[in-house]
Amino acid sequence: MLNSHTWSPGIGDPTLIGWATFGAYLFTALLCFHASERCRQPSRAIPSGSHLTFARRLWLSLFLAFLFLGINKQLDLQSLLTQTGRHIAHQFGWFAERRKFQAVFVAGLGLFSISMLLMFAAVFRFSAKAERFALVGAAAILGYVLIRASTIHHCNTFLSGQLIGKQLIWILEICGIGLVSFAALLRSQQRNMHNRGGTLTPLSGGYTSNR
Repeated sequence: MLNSHTWSPGIGDPTLIGWATFGAYLFTALLCFHASERCRQPSRAIPSGSHLTFARRLWLSLFLAFLFLGINKQLDLQSLLTQTGRHIAHQFGWFAERRKFQAVFVAGLGLFSISMLLMFAAVFRFSAKAERFALVGAAAILGYVLIRASTIHHCNTFLSGQLIGKQLIWILEICGIGLVSFAALLRSQQRNMHNRGGTLTPLSGGYTSNR
């Protein structure tokens, strides 16, 4: 470990809320993986073809994302990344200009987030109800990650310094986790209905059972 680093493997947030959020991320990741497995075969909820491929890829992507976010929640890997960047800045003599590089990093993350949101919007109207809820939840988590990155790099002093701002960030995170969890459960329920012989009738924005 480099001397300039203070990060070390350990529990980043040992509080009850920290552990609860960690568990929520991992539980949601498992639900997303289960939902992706449910999308292996076509059903009335998701016909075969590009819709089925999209749904499976979406749930697998959410599984990996939530698994990483859960691990990062307790290992605090963003602090390691920040301290590594500071060490490199010291090594190459541009530590005094680090704010510019931080701004470029956050701007790049912002552009990536915008492109992802535009993609979400493009596929939203063609998605089934479960995937629509998942996309909204993913957008909330994406917003949370962007805000957290800006506060870590001191690009948003209001949110990083105000209790209300921190609570809003936490609410955004919890809402995102809850929406994706609900969407994954909804996807599994729709598949179970099909497996039991129920008929799924298309509605505006989703499907329902006619059992």
